[in-house]
Amino acid sequence: MNKLKIKKLDENAILPAVATSGSVGYDLTLVKIYKIDGDTIWLSTELAVEPPEGYHIELLPRSSISKVFLGTKHGKNISPVMANSVGLVDQDYRGALIFAFKLLGDWNSLDNNSKDLILKEIEANLPWRIGQMVIRKTEIFPIEVVEDLSDTSRGSGGFGSTGN
Repeated sequence: MNKLKIKKLDENAILPAVATSGSVGYDLTLVKIYKIDGDTIWLSTELAVEPPEGYHIELLPRSSISKVFLGTKHGKNISPVMANSVGLVDQDYRGALIFAFKLLGDWNSLDNNSKDLILKEIEANLPWRIGQMVIRKTEIFPIEVVEDLSDTSRGSGGFGSTGN
């Protein structure tokens, strides 16, 4: 039986949990501000993982992130969005699981004092169950360089070419 090995890098780290019997991802709790650079904040789970051989992990925001608005008690509107859409954790990575969030809305127009207030608000929300990880089977195929690809009715049409 495959097992996901987890190492707590900090005593405050919280183990992943599956919320319901139908959940496909483990909820992750962010416990520490790792880094801040401009409008991007990195939040760490302080957990490291070792997926089973042949598997990798994808880090995703929980759907409840759409309800998160920061700074409202300071008259600001800041919304966090995952900076890289999906975090890919390779099978051989053993560092902390870290989420990068872009701070959208009023963030870039704030003065440093206002930004500090919102960062304190983020710290006050920690631990924060806002991320999740999904374990996926990894398939790497050999590459074959060819002169032609098979024809399809769509061909090279993209970005709305099917009428959507």
